[in-house]
Amino acid sequence: MAPTTDPRASLDDSPRYQTVPGEGPHLSYNHRASAAAGSDRADLFRGDTSVYVVIVLLIMLVLPAFSVVRERYFLGNDAGLLLLIGKSFVFWGVGIRLASAGVHQALNPKYTAERLLSLKTSEPWLVVRELGFANIAIGTVALGSTVAPHWLTPAAVAGAIFYGLAGANHFAAKNRNRLQNVTLLTDLFACGILCAYCLSVVAR
Repeated sequence: MAPTTDPRASLDDSPRYQTVPGEGPHLSYNHRASAAAGSDRADLFRGDTSVYVVIVLLIMLVLPAFSVVRERYFLGNDAGLLLLIGKSFVFWGVGIRLASAGVHQALNPKYTAERLLSLKTSEPWLVVRELGFANIAIGTVALGSTVAPHWLTPAAVAGAIFYGLAGANHFAAKNRNRLQNVTLLTDLFACGILCAYCLSVVAR
């Protein structure tokens, strides 16, 4: 027996419900397709989160650790361990991370606004793009410390302030998503490493 349209259906050509005798109301094909599309978007978001976590772990942990080992054991640099950690972390954690994030924010502010800040409209894009410019500026100074060593400590101070304030801002936010939680933890971790390096410089 052919299905009949349920009274709850909309008046357009794509009813949400159809009543099948003996079975009750069923979701229409169009509504099922919409639900599947929403599930696909959720899967894509989970994929974005996984890629983001991998990239952040590489930049904030793996590559700085590799740089310290390379400097100490392969290049024979006998400087203090905290100095080597600070040097490598300023390059990777401040330079590479902030400069690359800044370029991404400047070119694609929608991603940061929606994924990290949960803002669904286009109004914040201008502010996000300007945040990208600031990140590029800080990251450039940090990267420049490889050829201008006297830039190292100023870059570390700027990075510590930025990550500390950004981490506090994420901590105060309600209903954080997974990307925001990852950013919160890595921001506070970065602030701690950079503060320890800056204190060691002051204590010399």
